[in-house]
Amino acid sequence: MQSTLDFKAIRRFIEMKWTRIIVLIVAALWLIPGAAFAHSVLESSVPAKGEKVTVSPTEIAMAFNTEIESLSKFKLTNESGEEIDVSDSSAEGNEMSGKIAVPLANGSYTVKWTIIGADGHTVSGDYSFTVEAEEAAATESPAAESASPTVEASEAPSEQQTEPEAPAPSADAGNKTSQSAMSFTPILVVAVVIVVMAAVAGVLVYRRNKK
Repeated sequence: MQSTLDFKAIRRFIEMKWTRIIVLIVAALWLIPGAAFAHSVLESSVPAKGEKVTVSPTEIAMAFNTEIESLSKFKLTNESGEEIDVSDSSAEGNEMSGKIAVPLANGSYTVKWTIIGADGHTVSGDYSFTVEAEEAAATESPAAESASPTVEASEAPSEQQTEPEAPAPSADAGNKTSQSAMSFTPILVVAVVIVVMAAVAGVLVYRRNKK
């Protein structure tokens, strides 16, 4: 009789133990995705992502969804990968900005930023914009007064300047890939937790049927 009571007590203890484990797993299921989505992300920028501006911008400004550390930084490169001088770069609150030292020529430009978010994690990203200043009209009007071969010569550089717009989507695609990788992390965690819960439930059912 005593042996039967001891066996029942042990079984209850085991069941309570596994119940607590399941509760902890469910709690992790809610908390871990929330922590993963707490990373800082870029909300807006000037110039905006993918924007085509007709006047060379004098400043790069970005706003994030959380506060960022003062050590956050960014750089501006042209379509050839050459870095453009940016002065008075600063990060305060949830914003980061810097002044462009020289006027930008027509073409595609990429802003590559690296920030330290409110949660202490380092997050990187990039976006592109295009400068299409109305310089072509100003250069073509003097050429129109001269002979036609001169007009053709002045139009050739304009075509070369507008053609490099194609690389812009590649930078945007890279940014989308990094963001999709971040969003995939909590999904993977959820999948692992569900598998563990299913395994625990299977063990409990097996033990009950066996006893």
